[in-house]
Amino acid sequence: TDATAGAGHYLVATLPGGDYRVSIDPATLPAGYVPTFDVDGGNDRTATVTLASGEDRADVDFGEREQADLAVTKTHPAGASTIGATVTYTVTVRNLGPGEARDVSVTDALPIGLVFVSAQGQGWTCTSAGLITCQLATPLASGVTAAPITVVATVDATAPIVFSVSVK
Repeated sequence: TDATAGAGHYLVATLPGGDYRVSIDPATLPAGYVPTFDVDGGNDRTATVTLASGEDRADVDFGEREQADLAVTKTHPAGASTIGATVTYTVTVRNLGPGEARDVSVTDALPIGLVFVSAQGQGWTCTSAGLITCQLATPLASGVTAAPITVVATVDATAPIVFSVSVK
């Protein structure tokens, strides 16, 4: 057994020619990582390679990435709103894990009948150009709920208002 060097490279010198099994021990990886690639295409963190006597290979590679499952909730006080009234609702994102979520972005299509006023939340940068987009400034750890995003809009129509939101 040889451990990978800090830069991800390893070399086992003076191996005779033959077939070798190369594998990654999942216990040595950070929590929440899932396989994305291995040299023989199996994504099982194991590959068999053939070496000629004295041969070095630098293409026996494995890919790993963090996996996060994000949940998004939109809440609004119950009841009807009148034309000209201000409507405030909250969007909340929670990382269900197992890994850390990076580059978290929320998009929210403001329903017909509402006019955008503002969107903000601690740690979020929000913009609106027909579609509200909020980007979280820092990664979201597993099991953590980000600070809520508060959206303010004005009612300008009597049509029913239907909400939707997505997160990635």
